[in-house]
Amino acid sequence: MKPPATLEAAAAISVAGLQVHPFLHFDPDGAVDPLTGRSLFKGDPLHSALLELRAGQPVPEAQQVALAAQGFLTPADEDLSHRCLLKYVSLEAHTVCNQSCYFCPVSIAPAPDRATASSARPISA
Repeated sequence: MKPPATLEAAAAISVAGLQVHPFLHFDPDGAVDPLTGRSLFKGDPLHSALLELRAGQPVPEAQQVALAAQGFLTPADEDLSHRCLLKYVSLEAHTVCNQSCYFCPVSIAPAPDRATASSARPISA
């Protein structure tokens, strides 16, 4: 099988009716499901299998079953928007981005600091 040209195309490939969970966060150290907090780290055989599936490569059925049992694979036709509630919510209590939230693209490609409209107004007592 020829590998898909893009990561988006790889994520869409389903194996036996399953797909790589579309909400997973991948980084050099592993994969994290931000909805459940479950992680697979580099060096874990299931992490390697997950990366192979993401690249469109076949993996043994036993590994697919293990990944599905842990929630890293989901049914391809399931609407995941109602599956679970948010586990983490991050709210900024200041007007300057610290550019370090693990889920934010600004942590990888920093943006210049800028003031917001609320930071220019005085706070009334």
